Amino acid sequence: MLTVSNLEYDSTATVLFQRLSVCGTSLVLVSAMLHATKKDKDNARGLTAFLLAVANAGLIMVDNIHFQYNSMLLGLLVWSILMAEEQRYILSGILFAVLLNMKHLFAYLAPVFFVFLLRHYVLHGSSRNSVSSKGSSGSWAAAFTRLMILGGAVLAVCGASFGPFTLMGQLKQVLARLFPFARGLCHAYWAPNAWALYSFADKLAAAAAAAVKAGLKQPSA
Repeated sequence: MLTVSNLEYDSTATVLFQRLSVCGTSLVLVSAMLHATKKDKDNARGLTAFLLAVANAGLIMVDNIHFQYNSMLLGLLVWSILMAEEQRYILSGILFAVLLNMKHLFAYLAPVFFVFLLRHYVLHGSSRNSVSSKGSSGSWAAAFTRLMILGGAVLAVCGASFGPFTLMGQLKQVLARLFPFARGLCHAYWAPNAWALYSFADKLAAAAAAAVKAGLKQPSA
């Protein structure tokens, strides 16, 4: 079905697999939104929220052409948030770890999840009894136990993801592809974020440096 080549390669079986797998995995988003809107399923607010997420024209067109499985990834994000809302914190952490290992673009959300789970699960626990208010060694021991459970669950996901590459001695290659700093800090000039401003400033600085260097050249004897 697949030949590793980036030039003039075309396979009907590969395209069919990509399209069907993208459509199939989009059910993760559908199920997440059904769960998120189940309390409002009989009113306009619930239906509107469901359709805005599931029937997003931009998401459908890009996801089914670019094959990045964004519907599934967005569904995992929604599921992890829903589990946190339902105080199923371990499952929330596992789902976010799976999401992060599938696409490291979501790393910017990691500090938010870390602080939230630390505050609501590790320090307070399911009973919502604050460690700081108790102040006993038993409470701190319970918090440490919850931290180990949560950390172990997250590390298990990361181990399953990176373990095979580590055993094959390919971890360095994987990290180089995840964070390709050798290609420069700007992966794409059109990126609508702070890197676009950095890229613009970098171009101006490069032009100014070239102009200054040209002005400092001494005339030939």
